[in-house]
Amino acid sequence: MKNKPENRNLQITRRAVCILAVCVTVVILGTAGLCLYFVYNKKPVWTQADLTVTQEVLHNPYCGWYQIYGYTLTDESQTAGQNPAWSVLDTKISAAVAQSESANDRLALLQINLKQFADRDLTENALAELKHILTRWEESSCSLILRFLYDWDGNAQSTEPNDISQIEKHMRQCAQILNEHKDNIYLVQGIFIGNYGEMHHSRFSSEEEQIQLFTVLRGSLDDEIYMAVRTPAQLRAVLAADHLDEGQAAVIKTGLFNDGIMASESDLGTYTDRSRELSYQDEVCLTVPNGGEVVSDTVYNDVENAMNTLQTMHVSYLNRMYDEKVLKKWKNQPYEDTTGYDYIGAHLGYRYEISGTAFSYKMFGQTAKLTFSIKNTGFAPAYYDFTTELRICDMEGNIIQTQNLGEQFSTTALQPDSLVTLSCPVFLHIAKGTYQVYLKMSSPKSGEKIRFALTEEPTENGYLCGTFIFE
Repeated sequence: MKNKPENRNLQITRRAVCILAVCVTVVILGTAGLCLYFVYNKKPVWTQADLTVTQEVLHNPYCGWYQIYGYTLTDESQTAGQNPAWSVLDTKISAAVAQSESANDRLALLQINLKQFADRDLTENALAELKHILTRWEESSCSLILRFLYDWDGNAQSTEPNDISQIEKHMRQCAQILNEHKDNIYLVQGIFIGNYGEMHHSRFSSEEEQIQLFTVLRGSLDDEIYMAVRTPAQLRAVLAADHLDEGQAAVIKTGLFNDGIMASESDLGTYTDRSRELSYQDEVCLTVPNGGEVVSDTVYNDVENAMNTLQTMHVSYLNRMYDEKVLKKWKNQPYEDTTGYDYIGAHLGYRYEISGTAFSYKMFGQTAKLTFSIKNTGFAPAYYDFTTELRICDMEGNIIQTQNLGEQFSTTALQPDSLVTLSCPVFLHIAKGTYQVYLKMSSPKSGEKIRFALTEEPTENGYLCGTFIFE
């Protein structure tokens, strides 16, 4: 049967309607796509901030120059705060704190002399004095290095206890107080014995006795407090006693202190093989701190030699008062557009630079990527992990986005003369406008901002890395 004309016309009409519907759909989808493109593909424009490097000393925590302050514990009581001896002590502490603050020191070495208790336990009055000293020093901006000793005159055998058990009791008594103040204590040097507390010329100088004393003190101190022994040989001995390999000093949180740095081929008896022990420090002091005093004007501490040695030892703290002859020599010898003294002071410990940024963006994406590099130009790493954050703020300073970089980056792993490159997503589900990107590093203990070697000053949100405009 032949189709009727009206049926054929109906089919043509239906086909035309379908074609028209498809065309309309394509136009609508195309228009919607263009709208989405212009709405969501707002490409940001990135401008890097001024990241000019400065040679200035940064005065960051846990590194730099320090000064020594000595206190002798007594059995004087504090009666309603009126004891004259305590008034003298307070005056002495106030003067010391003021001296340290005026020098912008971030470390102070407190030597606590126990010689009045060589034949007895520390009394409640003596422990109260120790607690008072630590409490008053917490008013300063310094973290504390502590050295307990019985001798300031180079004659420890005449002032130390006769029995090693008495020293062990003193260690346990003092450690209880130190643990209560652990947030302000960086490390404890030595094990209470030896001339000047330096672990030599003691009646308890045998390796077995030193290991015994070390074990008591390390076991009594909170794990957050570092310890330090006088020589690499002593460090290897206590590691071996704990069945640890030579490079595992970080396990027992124990580094080195050296009060004869560059004084001679042996650093005044610190080494028997200088080359070997410097190589050892180059390894082990990437995980535990090292510092002390430079002594005697010798060829070993001429500026060029000093730079090589301090870098190899990974020195993070030095006495700013001793030896004056060496320090004066450094002040008079040029190095890298400054003096040797200023360069050394600026590079003790860790020193960070932001060495460059990049900003990338994909079409139709809602996430950009910021890449930046942090370089450590100091002599040593940091021995505490700092909190590192990326912050995006609007022009009023309101924080729009925060990203903790702890999973990507550990400050303790950023070794001297090394660089880490970090990539961070920047989420663009935000309104049109201008935004600033900051990098903030801070101490989790105090919340203090860690300064970078940049001419620009940090804001409350950290260092400005750059600005992007989102249109």
